[in-house]
Order: sequence, then C-alpha cells, then structure tokens
Amino acid sequence: VLVAWSAPDFAAAQAARRSAAGDPWAALPAALRLRAEALAADAARGHLVLFIGAGVSAGAGLPLWDDLLGELATTAGLDSGAPERTSFAALNTLDRAEYLAQRLRDRGGVGQAVVDRLGAHRHYSLGHALLAGLPVDEAITTNYDRLFETACAATGRPCAVLPYAPAVEHDRWLLKMHGCLEHPEDIVLTRENYLRYAERNAALAGIVQAMLITRNMLFLGFSLGDDNFLRIVDSVRRAVRPVNGSGARRSHLGSAVMLADNPLLRQLWHDEIEWLCVGEPGRSIAEAARLSEIFLDCLSSHAAASTHLLDPRFAHVRTPADEALAALLDPLCDAPREVRAAAAWPLVAELLTRLGRAP
Repeated sequence: VLVAWSAPDFAAAQAARRSAAGDPWAALPAALRLRAEALAADAARGHLVLFIGAGVSAGAGLPLWDDLLGELATTAGLDSGAPERTSFAALNTLDRAEYLAQRLRDRGGVGQAVVDRLGAHRHYSLGHALLAGLPVDEAITTNYDRLFETACAATGRPCAVLPYAPAVEHDRWLLKMHGCLEHPEDIVLTRENYLRYAERNAALAGIVQAMLITRNMLFLGFSLGDDNFLRIVDSVRRAVRPVNGSGARRSHLGSAVMLADNPLLRQLWHDEIEWLCVGEPGRSIAEAARLSEIFLDCLSSHAAASTHLLDPRFAHVRTPADEALAALLDPLCDAPREVRAAAAWPLVAELLTRLGRAP
C-alpha cells in the first residue's frame, strides 16, 4: 500500500504510476478499466457521488446485515442451538430485527446493542481509504460505523456528517441514511424504523433523490435491495419523465460494483444502473474483492488532480505536455505587484496554489 504525505505527493505518485513502464492495473479486464477511467473523469468534474454499503465495511472486519442480526440474536439470548433460533431464522430480515428490538428493549435497546457490537472498531479498510482519497465531495451510506469518516480525516479532508453537522463546516459531506453509532436512538434497523422512515427522514430522502437525479452515483458494497432506497428510487422514477413522453424509465441512475453476478437482478436494473461485475465463474469472493480494490485504485489514480504540476520537487514526473504548461504558468508565480492588483488575480492565485506553487 502506497501512502502519501500530502496531496501534491499523492498526485505526483499517481502521475508516475500512470506513466511507468509496467501496468499497475493489468489484472483488470479491459471493459472494467475503461469504466474506471470514465468514472474518474466524472469524479474530476464533480459529477460523481458515492453510495457506500455494508460490503465496504466488511472489508474492515465488520459484519454484513444478516451476520449482524445473528450476533444480536446471541446477545438477546437466542443461542444458536435453541429451537427458537430456527423460528427466528425463518423470519423476514426486518421482522428479525423487530423481534430483537422487543427482546433487547430492557437492555438499552437494539440501537445500543448495535453500538456495543460495532463501536469499538476503529480500523478502516483499503476500500475506505481509496474512496476517501477520491475528489468527491458528496457521499451517502447506509452504514452505522464511522470508518469512512475516519478515512476522510486521514486524507486531510474531513467530512461533515449529515444530519448531525452542517455541511458548510467542510467542503465534503457524508449523509448517513440509517443513523450513526454516535446516535443509537437514530439507528434504522427494524420494520417499524423502515415503515416510519419517509415520515421521519423526508429531508434525508430528498437529498438522495437529488443526487440520483443530478449526479452519477457509484454504488459500492451495496446490494440495491434496501427498502428505503427502493422507495427513493421509485420517487425519482415518478418525478423524472422523459421529454418525449414515451413513458420509458430514466436511462441512468448510476453504476454498481458487484462482487458476484446475478443475471436476474441485473435485468431488473438494466436500463437504470450500469452493472460492473468483478466476479466471474471460478473466481472466489476474496479474489473478486481484491479485483474491486484494483478497480478503485485505477479510478483513484486517474481522478487524481494535478496538484504537483508546478511543484519543482516533482518536475521529473512531468509529461512533455505538463512541461509545456508549467513553462507558461511558472512566470505568473513571480508576477509583479501591478498584475496582482487586478480584480481577477485571486482566481489566478488560487489556481497556481492548487497546482503546487503559491505565488
């Protein structure tokens, strides 16, 4: 794993990787590589928004939803060998959570039980780190943990957590659809929570709707089966009508990275979500997960800003085109006082600073 000290260091390292003789992403199928590069262009233009599901946190050792319910069942006294556990397993997922909420009501509640299980985990995954390093200002998650927030802080670009902090406090934000470990009373897990979600969290749902309509949403570690998400998508379908009045669905909501293919699920979303499957017959889940990290690494490298361009420390990694551009921009860094008095100078100074050399 390559860790850079600053944004210019990171940009220079990625530029060197892209121009190196070897291919860091040779393991990626050509089609996936092209999509990673296209998504990187979306990210660089500010058109990409992330939707982070439980699969990303699973890479850090946290349980998926079914596994979490199983662990909470043990906490609630439903031992794995008990006859009651068999009946519990036969319930719908939301009904299982509802039953656990009843069992745990006198022990601080199911939200507190979730905090007790997940709250001590502090180490984020490589997936979190790669996502946090993208030039993306908006992200949405159904996860309760704070691993993505921790990864963002490590990059030097912390994120405001909605709805608990104003987005204006930082230049990026993370919307936690289903609550946060720091607020166990807000955790959305049970059937009752889901039934009342639209009533209690209409503003949050509205943000997700807006992102689906105005951005390209990249889904990672998400099964596309969450009931609240499906209601939000249905609202978008009804709100966005084709200009020609044909009644066809909106052509594109986003792209989903999937570890395993499900042809039927892919067909259900075929005209709305681009299916980016890293799994194939004969490839294990672990191998598919590794390939998804390589996909994100490719995306991250091609989305990296050129914050090293004017930094003399990194002149050796410039391409001929970079050299030509740097030669034109360098004199501006030493512009005389009368030039700096121009009304547009602050914009020029900001650009030069972003490219690695403050005037």
